[in-house]
Amino acid sequence: MGKQLMEAAIAILKQSRDCNEIIIHAQEYIKDMYQKLGFDQVGDRFDEGGIPHVKMVKKLKG
Repeated sequence: MGKQLMEAAIAILKQSRDCNEIIIHAQEYIKDMYQKLGFDQVGDRFDEGGIPHVKMVKKLKG
């Protein structure tokens, strides 16, 4: 269900003239799902609330 929600959000954001990229803090254990959706990891792992995360970016335009 999470993948389907993300795909729907990406589709909506692609239609926006003002949105060129999506930036997320993904929990490290699920970063593979985001990579399959076209996100790239930027930077190193960090803890947020004691949980390992990675910053990920998906370019929508340009």
